[in-house]
Amino acid sequence: MEKQSKPIWSSPNIKKLTVYYDFELLRDAMSFHTPSLVYLSYRDYALEYYRDVNLASLVEARLDIRYSKWIKDMDLRGLIIGVSKVEILHLSAASADVIAQCVEVEEDGLVLPVFKNMVKLSVSASVGTNAMNFPFGATL
Repeated sequence: MEKQSKPIWSSPNIKKLTVYYDFELLRDAMSFHTPSLVYLSYRDYALEYYRDVNLASLVEARLDIRYSKWIKDMDLRGLIIGVSKVEILHLSAASADVIAQCVEVEEDGLVLPVFKNMVKLSVSASVGTNAMNFPFGATL
């Protein structure tokens, strides 16, 4: 099957955005060009790339990124860099796991940026899990 074109979320004025994909489309990319956005709730499957991510005003983000059986080479760089200026970040257990897997990918792996503005990080745990291990050694 041929992949569909990438979804593009673009608006210079939008302040709050919820994107919820609960099915695996044969798409490989996502673009967010929302420079005035202050709140993002994003649930999706990990994609091959995130291009044109402009989240300059983002204050709070909720990420629920899951593995896709269709995407073999997921690359979260654009998305993670895009949300790196947030003050509040909520990660699902699946997101933390996907991010950890991307960081562990050999020499071309994801390098986590410094979240200089972050004042709150929350990570939901899976049922039956009491700790979450991150690739940089901290256990939550």
